[in-house]
Amino acid sequence: MKLLNRPQTCLLSLVVTSLISGQSPAAVLFTDTTNITVANTQVETGGDTSDNLDITGGLAGTLLSYTEIGLNTYSCCGEPFMSGNLNDGDIGGGVTSDGSYAIPDDAGAPIVLGFGSNVSLGSISIYNGYTNRDDGTYVLSDGSGNTLGGWTITTGEGASNDGADSFWLTFDTPVVTDRLSLAYSNSDISPSFREIQVFAPVPEPSGMALLSLTGCLLLVRRRRN
Repeated sequence: MKLLNRPQTCLLSLVVTSLISGQSPAAVLFTDTTNITVANTQVETGGDTSDNLDITGGLAGTLLSYTEIGLNTYSCCGEPFMSGNLNDGDIGGGVTSDGSYAIPDDAGAPIVLGFGSNVSLGSISIYNGYTNRDDGTYVLSDGSGNTLGGWTITTGEGASNDGADSFWLTFDTPVVTDRLSLAYSNSDISPSFREIQVFAPVPEPSGMALLSLTGCLLLVRRRRN
């Protein structure tokens, strides 16, 4: 593994601090944090084809592939709004969306992300889609039915991505499972998602990296004195 040099390590530590210190948007209330920590949140701006920022800031682990394997038929709105939009990769600065988001059934079966076999999960980023579809309650569980976390959204009006809430959740303890399940109960109409990304755990820093980070912090402290 390539180690960061000292300037890069200093920059990384500042970015991590900035992300973790972010507060949840007023429209999102995390009601169950059994095994999740809110690492970062953002409110989307622009229209449906905007280039949303990567909410992880590039600090998440390896992106894991998955397939929607649940019983939800995504029958609401036709072919452009099916489950393939959950992980079609239209996230990141300069990466514009096609404007079509995944829309599961109203009061339908949970969204189920299948990994094919047991894998270790470190975090998940959820980018909500059309603002007027996202009000409701959500519960995230693993393949054994263990609740990982839950939240409610009260975004309000707006039939576009502008104003939608997105968040990056890290798992306090890595989750080993073959699937994740996202159950929902919406107070408006069926929900929508621009993207859901799942990541492997970030490797623990090596001894040399920790020494480099310690040196960075000492340097910052001396400059302040």
